[in-house]
Amino acid sequence: MRWLEKNSYSVVSTTYENLSRWNGLFGGSTYIFLAAKEFSHKEKMVRLVQMRNPSFQGEWTGEWSDISPLWTEELREQIGCYDKYDGTFHMPFENFMTEFA
Repeated sequence: MRWLEKNSYSVVSTTYENLSRWNGLFGGSTYIFLAAKEFSHKEKMVRLVQMRNPSFQGEWTGEWSDISPLWTEELREQIGCYDKYDGTFHMPFENFMTEFA
């Protein structure tokens, strides 16, 4: 993604349909797309996006979220994912495509 190389950001929003859903995201909210990351985990390619909610309300709680058991300490260091509620989180690319407009 060429725009990532130019130190610019993309802003996306959730749809109202996912308001109050199990995934931790807020419907109709704006999130900043920070980065795309790809790595191998258990012989499978994982594609994640790193997002930030500027209001610090609502973080992804599904697979590869800050609290996901999929993370190892080595992967957390390699990818830069830390278990803290700071508005920044990772989520699978596939979920990104379905959750954001």
